[in-house]
Amino acid sequence: MLWAQRSSERELRQRFELRIAIGADFVSRYVADLIERERAQAVQFLSAATVDERTFAQSVAAFGYPAAVLLDGDGRLLQVVPANPDLIGQDLTPRYSHLRTAVREGRPAVSPVVRSAARGVPVVGFAVPFTTPYGRRVFSGAVEVATSPLGGYLQHAVDLPGTDISLIDAAGTVVGGSREAHTGLDTIADRNPALAAAMQQRPSGLLSLEDGRRYYYVVGPVRGSPWRLLATVPYSVLQRPVTGANIGTMAAAAGLLGFGGLAVVLRARAARNRAALHATEKQLRDVFENSLVGMAITGTDGRVSRTNAALDRLLGRRPDDLAGRAWSELLEPDGREAVTELMRRTGAGSIPGFTVTSRYLRADGHPVWVNQTSTLLTGREDRPDEIATQLVDVTEQRTLQQAEQRHAEEVAARAAALARANEQLEAANQRVADLVAMLTHDVRQPIAMITGYCELLTEEWDEQDDKSRRHDLDRIAATAASMNGYVEEILTLTQVDADTLLSRPTVLNAGSAVADALTHLLPDQRRDVTAEADPGLTVRCDPRQLQQILVNLISNGLKYGSPPVVVRATGHAGEACIEVLDSGEGVPEEFVPQLFDRFTRAATGSASAQKGTGLGLYIVRKLAHANGGTITYRPRNPTGACFTLRLPAGDRDGTQAAATGEPTRSATGPRPRRST
Repeated sequence: MLWAQRSSERELRQRFELRIAIGADFVSRYVADLIERERAQAVQFLSAATVDERTFAQSVAAFGYPAAVLLDGDGRLLQVVPANPDLIGQDLTPRYSHLRTAVREGRPAVSPVVRSAARGVPVVGFAVPFTTPYGRRVFSGAVEVATSPLGGYLQHAVDLPGTDISLIDAAGTVVGGSREAHTGLDTIADRNPALAAAMQQRPSGLLSLEDGRRYYYVVGPVRGSPWRLLATVPYSVLQRPVTGANIGTMAAAAGLLGFGGLAVVLRARAARNRAALHATEKQLRDVFENSLVGMAITGTDGRVSRTNAALDRLLGRRPDDLAGRAWSELLEPDGREAVTELMRRTGAGSIPGFTVTSRYLRADGHPVWVNQTSTLLTGREDRPDEIATQLVDVTEQRTLQQAEQRHAEEVAARAAALARANEQLEAANQRVADLVAMLTHDVRQPIAMITGYCELLTEEWDEQDDKSRRHDLDRIAATAASMNGYVEEILTLTQVDADTLLSRPTVLNAGSAVADALTHLLPDQRRDVTAEADPGLTVRCDPRQLQQILVNLISNGLKYGSPPVVVRATGHAGEACIEVLDSGEGVPEEFVPQLFDRFTRAATGSASAQKGTGLGLYIVRKLAHANGGTITYRPRNPTGACFTLRLPAGDRDGTQAAATGEPTRSATGPRPRRST
């Protein structure tokens, strides 16, 4: 009995110490994660040349911090929440050690516990240095641990009755713990002077108080912080498994009464007090048989020798149905190999025992989740004799955990979907803003020009000669044509943005398509363009979209380049290649990567002096993709630009009778709307 009690007490104490070590590791990982998230947030939102009060307040609010500061590389305050203009520019490092460490040593630091100036509650600061184009900065936010997720974890970290957990700093001040949230700056010395003194001597041990109470305490360091995790448990709780959790061990001892070293001890004890022996033996058998926890005794070969009624009920078996069976037969196939190996190693004496969660099969084939604890029992000369096993049904708990996991995954998925939707909304808002800006400038101006020329003609019609009238009408026509081009670009852009742009490819004669495109130019412009095409060359493309592509490319050559402009159509390997070459200065090298982006215009060269929407080449690329083609740019030697449109070739006979088929969408670009 004494052996069983001491063994059980030792095992429970070891588990208690392990749980506290795991808890300290969790707190370490929590601190590291919080610091990393702080750094990422700071780099993203606080790296500009100047950080205004509103931007800083939004960043702090995202963390839910009651207070925070932003320092420059010398420790001077740039921003603070709650706002206090009187502090701006002051060096805070002499007052706060964690800020001093972050600024001077360039590494994250955690502060001692202090009272929040904003709310008067205990908080700790996490100071994180980060690099910006303007030098090092330090962000530090105050965390109220008691109401944080970490505080919630500490309140439920250990489920042994009477356990008290405290997270303390280097001075022994309580950061948070299993007690309800408090507003004072408590220390362990204030709460329990005897415990504070004992901690100075040993990191764990037994503490006896003057009132007769005894506690077992454990202190574990929290890496990456000045904190320690302290836990105490009533000593009586560690002794409680004598009549509860470890009864499988005692029942196993009862099963060894007939042989081995334990039998010798019991026979000697029986010789001295046979009545006491029979009473103890009966007590152990009763504990084993009547326990509400499933229990079993197996041989070192892994075969079942005895089970109690609770285990039979757990697995839906009749009494004695499991006797003689291999333990592996009780397990679900997926986890059978791992548990069987642990049982084998325990039976061989390689390990003293193990604890594992796995699935067992009931007699009806339904699985049940079980927490299994198996312990090796030794006989003579400490040789492996039997294995005592406890099984606790945790199916409901596991189901709840899985439901919580699914819920967490669902919440994460919805959050990700919301983030994507927000990104799309921001992009849509930006597109609207860009479009409004373009309409305000590039469309409004041609309308104003047309209106002005019309008013001029109306007022001076009788005074003007035919040549002057013709000049003004030509200007109106040119401006109207330019405005019509803007309208075409806007309509195509809306189709692209709405993901509704479709193409209806038709086989067209390449030379005719180029000639048709030239008719959209003014007479003065057509004189500066030369067209060449291989006889009989055909191209497969939506007719209206091909016209829009060619007109855009030719107009670009005339607008930003210099005459002459050459349009050359050739065929090769099932592909039609249409080149538009000009003799201008070409595209500035630094602008080439953005050449086909929307609303982009070169800041240098001839383009900077010309009017335009910055949409032409963007639309050309989208239309080319929608028809299964590509558009590329290369500089000409010695000067000039060459834009090359590649599209699928049609039949060499030059007919346009080939298929129209169903509308197609680009595999590489957005799916735009039907062109009309």
